[in-house]
Amino acid sequence: MQVVVVEAGGRPVVVGGDVAVWHGEFDEPPTEGRLRVRALDPELVWLAHEHEPWRPRTA
Repeated sequence: MQVVVVEAGGRPVVVGGDVAVWHGEFDEPPTEGRLRVRALDPELVWLAHEHEPWRPRTA
């Protein structure tokens, strides 16, 4: 797994390589890598196998 974290003044944007295949894997993350991405409180997460970014659910 590899991720790139882009910080540009707001919440970070994550570009993930093999951290997940589809967005649903971040809703209830079962792996340490996905938990670490969630802990970054990202605005967006781009995945190699998806055409749109994942956005955390807002309360």
